[in-house]
Amino acid sequence: MRRRKGTKQGMASRLVSLLLAVMMLAGSLPLAGFEVQAAKETTDSAQTAQTPRASGGGFKHPGLLHTQEGFNKMRENIDNNVQPNRATWDALWWDGFSNPGWGGRPVEHVFRGGRDNINQLRIDLNRAYQNALIWKISGDEAHGEAACRIMNGWSSTMKSLGGNADRFLAAGLQGYQMANIGEIMRDHPNFNTEALQNLLLNIFYPMNDDFMIRHNDAYIGNYWANWELANLASMISIGVYCDREDIYERALNYFKTGKGNGSFYHTMPYVFDGVQEGDVGFAQWQESVRDQGHTVLGLMLCGVIMETAWNQGDDLYGMSDNRFMKATVYSGI
Repeated sequence: MRRRKGTKQGMASRLVSLLLAVMMLAGSLPLAGFEVQAAKETTDSAQTAQTPRASGGGFKHPGLLHTQEGFNKMRENIDNNVQPNRATWDALWWDGFSNPGWGGRPVEHVFRGGRDNINQLRIDLNRAYQNALIWKISGDEAHGEAACRIMNGWSSTMKSLGGNADRFLAAGLQGYQMANIGEIMRDHPNFNTEALQNLLLNIFYPMNDDFMIRHNDAYIGNYWANWELANLASMISIGVYCDREDIYERALNYFKTGKGNGSFYHTMPYVFDGVQEGDVGFAQWQESVRDQGHTVLGLMLCGVIMETAWNQGDDLYGMSDNRFMKATVYSGI
């Protein structure tokens, strides 16, 4: 039976992670404002509450980056003009990617690297996500239908994902995004949940799993942390969305004990004491010596994994004395 630990440092780590993860899913639009506010106000009850899965009842839905409790709090804060929630909602509503008239541009064969057409998928997923959020929070049916139309188009059309090594990044990044949209929309009567599950299980997950095993036929340490983290984020998200405990556990176990750069202790390999009394300390991120962009990408993907696990009753934030929070401090987040 899983029980989550709740500490003040762990809660701070979770809020940073949630902010990063939702911003990653949303692209450049700062959608995290109303979600973080909800997280702050529901932390105390979440510390001791068990999810259905933690008590033996299966996965919690919705239970990836968003939960029903979070959506309820968003709606309450928006209705009461709480800031920055209301301003964030207005930005979401009026953003061009929230236009419910978009039809989608699905293709049968998606490529990243070489003959690229991945942007058609990326753009459609951002549009579908924003419309899905608006529908879930407000109930506006035009936006719900838009999310259904875009995602049903892709799940009934797409047949393959190819390209050079970057295809594995697409399998990870777009895989977890698809699963999160599906998790929001799974209860909409016009959403084809089964078709999206089949797409993820037959095209995206096999590529995620293959990369974690063979690393594109390269040495296991050849790829930086974000490559493994992207595929682990997809795996854990697909596991929940498709009710596949085996996939979820496979991702969770590798994140905790794997040998590649995306596993917990390899992606944050060095820990340092704080400079002043009371400092929490620092943990160096594996890509810190590379560039800040890829460092923040890895932190965001780590946030996807940790928040998904948290919502299913597994606390990764508290591992190794809140090492992830120390990594965000080190990286200047």
